[in-house]
Amino acid sequence: MFAVRPVVWHFAWWLLLAPLLLLELRALQNLEEQLALNDRQRTQYVRAVVTGQRGGTQAMVRYRFELPGDVTLYSATDIIGRRELWMPIDPAAVPRIRREQRIDVAYLPENPWANQPAGRTGNPVADGIAGWLLFLLLDLVWLGETFLLARNFLRCTTAAERQQPVRLRFWRSVRL
Repeated sequence: MFAVRPVVWHFAWWLLLAPLLLLELRALQNLEEQLALNDRQRTQYVRAVVTGQRGGTQAMVRYRFELPGDVTLYSATDIIGRRELWMPIDPAAVPRIRREQRIDVAYLPENPWANQPAGRTGNPVADGIAGWLLFLLLDLVWLGETFLLARNFLRCTTAAERQQPVRLRFWRSVRL
């Protein structure tokens, strides 16, 4: 008699890739927020307090802001929820920021954590697209592995019915 048994260590890669589906959804949401931040009809502005500045090859700032009627201190965040991030800004704005210790920040009223300083350098939309495509690629690998998992289970089941020992990715048929 033969039975189908899992090859446990083959499942490790598949299990590691599974939660990335959630990150892909978060990356897509982040991309949508970046697109919304470029739409002046969907954003509002606030004067934020600059909490840190760096110079060198790239001018960077950290900032915090509060909204009326909200005690939350908002700052720059990323896709995984880190806060108080350094944001690249146009070097021409540095003297004014040093003098005033404030910076204008665009934010989404429905989610103030989605924000960016005025004069931000780089291309956050292109970064959002690249991040989403990376996670999409990993999710496509996971879907391929899921298809392989199901197909190889059926193949091993057939081999077990035929009393044949087979070892495939994820599964094997063994004599009991």
